[in-house]
Amino acid sequence: MESALADQKKHLHVDKPGYELFGDDDQDWLLRVAFEHENNHKSWRSELCKLCHITADLRVLMSYHNFKKKGGPSIDVELQRALQQLKKHNRVTRWQGDWFFIFGPHRIGPRMRRHPFVAFTLSSDGKPLPIDEADGEKLYPPEF
Repeated sequence: MESALADQKKHLHVDKPGYELFGDDDQDWLLRVAFEHENNHKSWRSELCKLCHITADLRVLMSYHNFKKKGGPSIDVELQRALQQLKKHNRVTRWQGDWFFIFGPHRIGPRMRRHPFVAFTLSSDGKPLPIDEADGEKLYPPEF
């Protein structure tokens, strides 16, 4: 009989974990931060699903968005749809801990300079909340 379960280690690998050790025992630790970065602006949802399965004080997802795509949904709408899909299939049962999402333009160039990075956190019921711009200034990609 074939198993219906997939076996792939990548699904639970965290790009950058931040954990706290208790005493001198490296077997006694607590995951404080789970950071995931996805270069492909089309596949960040897989990293989001992974973070939904991980318990940490802070879960961070950084990726990119095609801000210039005509007729496409805005990143806040895409994020809301992805979260709703995960809730629909019971992949997330509670929103414990804090969440931080960062999306930048998927291409850097003269025409993309006017598209700032955007950041979100989650409300207690799992809805994306935009993080206000610091001191009224937008965060733009660095000059190269």
